[in-house]
Amino acid sequence: MKRDHRSKGLQVTAPRGCPVAWGRLVFTCLIFACQLGQPAALIAQLGGRPRQPAAERQGFSGAGRQITPGRNEPVMEMPPAELPADFTPPRPIPEVMTLEKPLLSEAEDQAFRQDLLKYQRALRAGVVNGETKKLIEAGAKWRVYRMSLPEHRRELHKLRDDIVLRDVQFASKLDGAPQAGRELLLEQVTKRASELLDGNFYVRLNAVLLLGQLDLQEEDTRRGVRQIAYTPAAEVLLPVLTDPKQLTAIKIPTVKGLARIAEIGQPSLDLRLRIAQSIVAELQLDNNELWYRERLVESLGSVGILVDRTPRPFVIQTLASIVVDPKEHWLVRTAAAKAIGRLPLNASINLRLVGYSLVKLGHEMSDAYNKSPNEWYWNDCFFRLYLAFHHANKAEEDANLGLLRRTRNLTGNDTIQNAFNQVLPLIQHVVGSQARTPIAKQNVDAVAQWLTDNAPQDFKIAPTEDPILTDIKAVAEPAKEAASG
Repeated sequence: MKRDHRSKGLQVTAPRGCPVAWGRLVFTCLIFACQLGQPAALIAQLGGRPRQPAAERQGFSGAGRQITPGRNEPVMEMPPAELPADFTPPRPIPEVMTLEKPLLSEAEDQAFRQDLLKYQRALRAGVVNGETKKLIEAGAKWRVYRMSLPEHRRELHKLRDDIVLRDVQFASKLDGAPQAGRELLLEQVTKRASELLDGNFYVRLNAVLLLGQLDLQEEDTRRGVRQIAYTPAAEVLLPVLTDPKQLTAIKIPTVKGLARIAEIGQPSLDLRLRIAQSIVAELQLDNNELWYRERLVESLGSVGILVDRTPRPFVIQTLASIVVDPKEHWLVRTAAAKAIGRLPLNASINLRLVGYSLVKLGHEMSDAYNKSPNEWYWNDCFFRLYLAFHHANKAEEDANLGLLRRTRNLTGNDTIQNAFNQVLPLIQHVVGSQARTPIAKQNVDAVAQWLTDNAPQDFKIAPTEDPILTDIKAVAEPAKEAASG
């Protein structure tokens, strides 16, 4: 299945007027800045006007200092003892926001421009010899190193496009041109981009976006050529994902890039396994942001692996445990449900428990929805529950995605169909209507009764795994009470 995660012209820089196409990623950056106590600095860079501190709005600066609010207004003084109890002085601007590590001098920048035309001709020809090898290596270095220069901070997206949309796509483009030139360029771009990952925040961000966008081959539908992501970039992205000191806002596009490589690249089984194990390790950490956990779970379903070398089905064990975990956010739990429907399942998986867990999730969401139907995330959550069972489009149908198609040839497929029939009315009510009205009580009660009647005897997702639910009575009784009440 082809899925192109690239966003051409994606503007994730220190922008003026916030011309950002990828809203969630930028909002994550805002969260990061707020956590570090300096949201005003980043808001200002995004073209907004940060809200004045309460003390300044009221005409005092705190700590006993006097200021003059304006002409003909009295001077106000705020003794330290009267500061709000929850007042927290702003922290300094995080170093990563002001850090500068330029890798190219002005003289070097200007010097290569004289060879730019030769470099572009060498790329198009695709031939690698002594002269063209030096040109391509120097050109890749120049392109990537320019991203480290402070004067280019507001045009980092354009510099990425110069590499992805100009150099890479036009490399080896002449008829009959060998691919050696393109492969050398990709190798050098990957190598040089790895040198940006300890620099300024925006430079790091654009470096991982670049690595996740590289393609060994573009799609050509007329010739039946599929798109192939540049797989070696994963070797640079993996250490970024597992680095405990790396920023969450950098890890989000990193895991998306790794998922793209797993989906449309040419990863070995070993690489897929390392990607999956790294994602699972990140999910086991307690300090992850909601949106990061959501991306991790989504990506885990895209890696295309179920078991490790033992073989333990550790991927579905991780995802199923998240589906039934009431401490996880609904967005994360339903992302895990959708991801299960994209795994390469086998006969060792307890499909009865899989179906039961998804119906249980649907019932719990219905109760929560009826109590608070206007939350912004409900439509996404219920639609993801649908996608756990069903494909989203023709491409997903052809790839046999969704549990209904994934389990067609497995024992227990009928339990998956039965589970889908239980949750479909709940999904249709939320996704199929603009009105945020409560789900009918008889529909919720019917699902509760089904849970009571169909509680599994075995709560292990596979014989080798720990139970994802440990107390059958604790699971069945709330549903029974809901059905009778």
